[in-house]
Amino acid sequence: MCSLDNHDHGASDAAYKQLFVRNHQWRTATSASQRDFYEFRDTSGGQKPSILWIGCSDSRVPDNVITGSSLGTIFTHRNIANQFLEGDNNAAAVLEFAVTRLRVQHIVVAGHTYCGGVETSYNLAYPANRASREVNPDFEVNDERNADEPMPQVVAWLQPLVSVALDPMWQPMAAAAPEPN
Repeated sequence: MCSLDNHDHGASDAAYKQLFVRNHQWRTATSASQRDFYEFRDTSGGQKPSILWIGCSDSRVPDNVITGSSLGTIFTHRNIANQFLEGDNNAAAVLEFAVTRLRVQHIVVAGHTYCGGVETSYNLAYPANRASREVNPDFEVNDERNADEPMPQVVAWLQPLVSVALDPMWQPMAAAAPEPN
C-alpha cells in the first residue's frame, strides 16, 4: 500500500483518502473470523461461486450489494454496458474460467436502468436527432414493432453471446460445464 503522505492532489484526493479511512474503520469493526474470510485466510478450498455475473462497471450497481449476496457466491466480470463482444479476450477468459474451472451453473448478463454506456451506444447507432435528419432526410427511427418481436438493438447486443454459444471453438468448454439442476 502506498503512503497517503506522498499524495497532494487537493480536493480530488478526498475520495482516495477516504478508501483508506473506511478500510481502517471496517477492519476495526469486523471480527477476527470475518476478517479471515475477507482476507482469504479461510478459503484454502478456493472459490466456489455458482453464478457468473456479467455486469456494468457503473459504481452504483455492485452485484453483491444489489442482489444481497454473500462474498464468494458470484464470480464477476464488469465492463461498460455489460458487453460481451467477439474478440474480447478478457471476457472470453472470464467465461472459460467460470465454466471450466469454477463450474458455475448460471450465467447472468445483468443490465440496469439509466445505463450511460447503453445510452451512448444506442445514440451512436441510432442518431435520431435533427442534425442527422439534415444530413440524411430519409433517416427515421421506427419504434412501431410487434410486442412479440425483440427490439433490433437488443438482438444486435445479444448476437455476440449467441455466436459464442454456437461457435465450435467453445464446444469443449460446453462439455465441461456442469449439468443444470
